[in-house]
Amino acid sequence: MAKGAEVRAVGMARAEAYKAQVDALGQTPTALVNIVNSLSDKQIKIMPDILVTGGDGGAIQGLAAALMRSLGTGNAARSGPAPG
Repeated sequence: MAKGAEVRAVGMARAEAYKAQVDALGQTPTALVNIVNSLSDKQIKIMPDILVTGGDGGAIQGLAAALMRSLGTGNAARSGPAPG
């Protein structure tokens, strides 16, 4: 029975905090804050490791960036003294 009371108390505290947040920020900003907090808590990746964009170089520039990244990652795995 004590566990149920504890769960209820926590739930009520969260509800009161949520209501206070809605009163202070408004409904939409509160929803956005809670979405971002949830994504952060779950460590959900939003940005890709490699971002290919258009621009002056177009797709070639993006492919070159991806190639350089993969070459850089490969070099990092084989770290050692520099040749020469």
